[in-house]
Order: sequence, then structure tokens, then C-alpha cells
Amino acid sequence: MKNKEKKIKYFSCQEGLDRVSNSSNFSWNQQTNSSSKSTTKKHVLSGVLAFFVCFAIFAAVVFPLSSTSTDNQVIALDDGDYWINDGVRGTDFAGGTGTQDDPYLIETAEQLAYLSYLVYSGTTDSRYSQYISGVYYFTGAYFKQTANIDLSAHYWQPIGTYYNRSGSTLRHYFTGNYDGGGYTVSGIYTPEGTGNAYSYQGLFGYVCVQSSTNKAEIKNVGVINSNIQGYQNVGGIAGYAYSTTITNCYNTGDVTGSGGRVGGIAGYADYYTTITNCYNTGTVTGTSNYVGGILGYAYSDTTIITNCYNTGRVTLNSTRTGTYYVGGIAGDGSATNCFNLGEVIGTGSGTINIGGITGTGTSTNCYYGGDCTLSGYTEGLTENVQSQNWCEEVL
Repeated sequence: MKNKEKKIKYFSCQEGLDRVSNSSNFSWNQQTNSSSKSTTKKHVLSGVLAFFVCFAIFAAVVFPLSSTSTDNQVIALDDGDYWINDGVRGTDFAGGTGTQDDPYLIETAEQLAYLSYLVYSGTTDSRYSQYISGVYYFTGAYFKQTANIDLSAHYWQPIGTYYNRSGSTLRHYFTGNYDGGGYTVSGIYTPEGTGNAYSYQGLFGYVCVQSSTNKAEIKNVGVINSNIQGYQNVGGIAGYAYSTTITNCYNTGDVTGSGGRVGGIAGYADYYTTITNCYNTGTVTGTSNYVGGILGYAYSDTTIITNCYNTGRVTLNSTRTGTYYVGGIAGDGSATNCFNLGEVIGTGSGTINIGGITGTGTSTNCYYGGDCTLSGYTEGLTENVQSQNWCEEVL
């Protein structure tokens, strides 16, 4: 007797999204009997496949991948060799006046380093005085990237920071609007270390709103071929984001924090930050609390992650006793319409809360299809995995 050929019906993008988001048909964490579960699997599989295809098409068209995490090799640099140093950075932008209709144009590494320098140094340049207010830099100003940028020649100083490179309080926040134009920034290297001097690492270090009418924004930019290291608040796009909109961004570089709050897109997201239509394929590693493929830590439930996915390996390797959270999308946070296909690993001392989607928090219409490893072995039993999003395959 011949085996029947199994066929999977591929739905349209909208049908797939409808099926994935229809909670009345399926709840990712619900328990079902064998017969109903088998039927449910078929429907969900078809919907999820269409969901994945839509994501893949969107990513390939808007942000074609140029790198995988295996390309992210750290180059040998002198400890004092930074892009913002004299003789390295640029002295102006490529054009523009900083308005929404006429943004400052950035087309070279030197010009991007110039922006970083202006914020880090606390510029008093009269050309930009209208955008500087206290600790807020470029509030209401607009920037537009017009070419792919390679930063591999020097260490990167993230745009906006809380501390200077000596570890002293600086508090120079980027509060503007940055549009990557669909281009990439590659070769971001930040030095490894512990303590304040190595916190707030990423393409942007500290992004902050100045007022309810001046919300910071980062959009349409990809970070590739990079190795971003730091202590706490480390992310591919932003180390720390306060009331910031992060949209249509991605990271394929490796992100490592020797402390906590580490994420593929953002390390720490504060009040009313939204992360939408973003993805990460790089490895994300932290040794303290809150590690996630998209976001490490959300300060409040006003931070929302929507329509995002992760395929990179996410690891929390705790070094001391305590309670820790690691998730494929977020170590802590609320996720909606997201999926994770990356492995999630929790090892070391203490109590590790590990989730395919979030280590702690809530998830709605999300899918997890990878492997979870707790303390060195594959975990398939919920009693040893302390999370609302148990590490078990739903298909």
C-alpha cells in the first residue's frame, strides 16, 4: 500500500495572518487532546507558513540581508581608536537643514561619526543650537541616511549615552528622528568590558524623548557584520530607548553584554517605546538578567513589541545566584504577532525563567518553533521551565 503524499495548502498572506491571529481557532499555550490537536496543527502550520513567507518577503524586499552572524569577526583595534576622535570624524553633514522636509543627510562613516561626536561632546555649535536643550540633543531634528555605511575601521561611539568613556555621568541623549533610508550600517565594534564606561552600547546608545510632542524615532536601518559588546543596556539598534519609536529595523550582528538587559534590537525599552516590524538574526548573549532576541528588558507594560521575529540564538549564562529571564523575543516584555525560530538557552547559577517568546511578560498571537535548553539539556517539561511561554513546540 502506497503512502499518501502529504500536501500543505499555502494560503495568501492575509489568510495566513488571519489564521495566526485568530485566537478562537488556537491558543499557543493551550492543552488539547490528540485528535483535535492534530487538526489544529494542520490549520496552524498552513497559517504560520504563510505568516513566515510574508515576513521573509517583506524583509528581503525592504532590507535584503548582507550578512550572517558568522561574519561578525572583531578586528584588532587600538583601545583609543574611536570614530569621534580628531582627524577621524567628519566636520559636517552632506546637506540639509534638519527639518522633516529637508533632513540632515548622512552618506559616509565620517558624517555618521560627526553626529555621534556632536551628541557625545555636548556641542555648542551655533548651527545646531535650535535643536539642543539641556541634556537633549537634536530634539525635533531629522536625519536621513543615503548610502550603506561601513564603520569597521575604528571603534564606534554610540549616538547618545549616559556615561562617558571614563565611566563618569554624562547624560547626553539623542532625541531626534533618524531614517536609515533602507540602508545598512556595518562593522560596528564596541570594546568589551564591565562597568558604566561599557554600558549603553549599540548603533545608538541612549535615545530619549524630550516631551510628548517630540518623540524620538529610529527607522529603516539595518545593522550587519557587527560585533556589539558592552556591559548593561546593549542592543543592535539601541542600547536604551525611552519613549522611542523603532520601526522597520534589523540586526544580523552579534550582541553581547557582560551584564544585563541585552537584546538584538534594543537592550532596555522604557515608557511608551514601540518596536514594530523589526527582526534579529544575530546571536544575543548576556550573563545577567533580561536577555531577548528583540528586546532585553521592558520597564513597563507601555512598551510594545509588534510584528517582529528572531532567528538568532539567545543565551543567558548567569554567573551568580538570583532570578533571571531570557526569551526568544524578549527577556521581559509584551509581544504581539511575533515569532521566534532561534534556540533559547539558559545556563548557570540561580533560577532561570526561560521562554520561547518571553521570559516574563505576555504574548498574543505569537509562535515559537525552536529549541529551549535549560542548564545544558533540552527541556521539554513545563515544570522545570518557569515562564508564561513554556519552551515547547506548538507544531
